[in-house]
Amino acid sequence: MLVRRRHPLARRRQLALKDMGGVHWVFPSAQTAMWRHIEALFAAENLSWPTNYVTTSSVLALRSLIMGSDSVTISLPHLMELELETGQLAGIPLRKPPPRREIVIRRRKDQPVSPLAERFLAALRPEAGILRRRA
Repeated sequence: MLVRRRHPLARRRQLALKDMGGVHWVFPSAQTAMWRHIEALFAAENLSWPTNYVTTSSVLALRSLIMGSDSVTISLPHLMELELETGQLAGIPLRKPPPRREIVIRRRKDQPVSPLAERFLAALRPEAGILRRRA
């Protein structure tokens, strides 16, 4: 979870979603994979979807809303890496680890993969290894 550096929750070592009932949320747009991941976090905790939130399709707008208010978001740290490193934002881990996300690649059995798709897969493999080691 991410908050501005002077947010009342910024010094917490961990937070649980169930304890976040009164906060104002900023979420990515509902058409994103991150929205579905956040939905899964709430579902895993058997919590209702928050009613006090805004959404945006812009990472820049999301970042600005978090840095300029007492709103809270759930995001991947690397999307806000500079703001975390410079202390503009504070990252607070969830008490209960999030469910693992699985990303799969589907290929047609009887069709060869295009050269472009093969290059894409070759670029993904090392990154997948890095992410697997972090988990």
